[in-house]
Amino acid sequence: MSIKIKKAYFLVFFLSLLLIYMLSLGKVFADAPDASQVLAVSKDLKIVVLPTQLASGAPSGYYIISKTGAVLSYGNAQFYGDLTQIPNIPNNQVADMVLTPNDLGYYILTKDGGVYTFGNAKFFGSVFNITNAPIKNAVSIKLTPNGNGYYVLTEDGAVYTFGTAKFNGSMYNIPAAPNKVPVSLNITPNGQGYYIQTEDGGIYTFGNAQFLGSVYNIPQAPVKNAMGMKLTPRGQGYYVQTTDGGVYTFGTAQFQGSIFNIKGAPNKTVADIAITPNGQGYYALTADGGVYTFGNAQFDGADSADVAENTLTVKSYVQEQVSPTQVLVEGEIQNNSNTTMTGVTLTATGSFGTQTVTPIMSALNPDQKTAFMFSYQGTVSSVTFSVTGTTFSSSYTDPLKVSNIQVTQGSGTITVTGNVTNNSSVTITTPKVDILFFDSNENIVALLDATNSLASSTIAPGATTTFSATLTGAPVSQVSTNFDDAVKVFASN
Repeated sequence: MSIKIKKAYFLVFFLSLLLIYMLSLGKVFADAPDASQVLAVSKDLKIVVLPTQLASGAPSGYYIISKTGAVLSYGNAQFYGDLTQIPNIPNNQVADMVLTPNDLGYYILTKDGGVYTFGNAKFFGSVFNITNAPIKNAVSIKLTPNGNGYYVLTEDGAVYTFGTAKFNGSMYNIPAAPNKVPVSLNITPNGQGYYIQTEDGGIYTFGNAQFLGSVYNIPQAPVKNAMGMKLTPRGQGYYVQTTDGGVYTFGTAQFQGSIFNIKGAPNKTVADIAITPNGQGYYALTADGGVYTFGNAQFDGADSADVAENTLTVKSYVQEQVSPTQVLVEGEIQNNSNTTMTGVTLTATGSFGTQTVTPIMSALNPDQKTAFMFSYQGTVSSVTFSVTGTTFSSSYTDPLKVSNIQVTQGSGTITVTGNVTNNSSVTITTPKVDILFFDSNENIVALLDATNSLASSTIAPGATTTFSATLTGAPVSQVSTNFDDAVKVFASN
């Protein structure tokens, strides 16, 4: 099986002695908190429309919720609180959000299986509190039609029922499924069944849910990676949103357009899709907070204006307890501006105090990323970041270029091969090559040091050498095989 690669990046990692721990120990994932009131790229996760509608059939408002639990309300949507107001929650990473039937409250599901209630939402239990749950990593939450119960879908395909919700089966119990990684759960209008959408575009039906087709079965689909699925109001059709902005319709669902076909869209990476109450239109939410309307969907505002130019942010990071008294932190910094930024410096603050961290690359071109790594004494705790840099008048040129990256997955292994070319005018001795592996939520899963696999440790100007490295062990199962940026290769002198 191949893993698709979109980009190659460049950097050098230090603290190499600590790397031997990274492929064997458990990890704690987190999206970076906002350090300067400028939300990070891929900041927004879900758009949820009100079931009450205008004369046009459009909802009277909608909510946008960020990955870190901030809820933004538009139109007639009322704000009842969010995760940013709750101190010391175990995990503020959002998996899903769902409204109560009368619009007077909502539920927020966190990735650790926690369920948080706001307004008139009623708590019926959570996967977080089920001690014997094989995997608590939550993906989706949906209410029963009467609002007296809810379903929670976890990453292993299991479905947990609370209140009056009735269990009708799960992906966990289907051994022959080609890809069991679920991305969404949808309940039939009468509550007697449900659909599970998987990462590869597959759709699985349970109870009285009716299969009407899937992106998985469309050979000509340019990208089959599914981000979400939504039913038509009567449940006789459904829409599937893919990561490239494409919208696929099945049954009575009507195609009204897609971001894939909008040439001027600044960001076509779609985070979610929402359907208008009468089913005659839909919304697409992009990773930068943009809201696009199709059919009778009405635009009431977007979060994209909150991403300021000339800003540097920490995109994501991972913390790892590498010893009883030491924590290793790794992550990525992204240049969100439209100009080159130089003198990039990271400041990390936590229980350990404040550390100034030098990232791998001190100059970043627009949209370029670099990695950072540091360690602190103690146990895993909350960390906040601030990134600074200055505008540069011209583009930065990397001395080393990584190309021809090939990724293959075997039984319990992922092998990465490629070339490293010296673009500079001087000979580079013992360049550093490292590989980062990510899950479908862009969280760092593992790091692999590929330096010792270089065919030549010395690269003359204009010359090219090859590398080959294999990831083994528990992290292999966490890497998303359908995620475009699942593997990133970094090289530096």
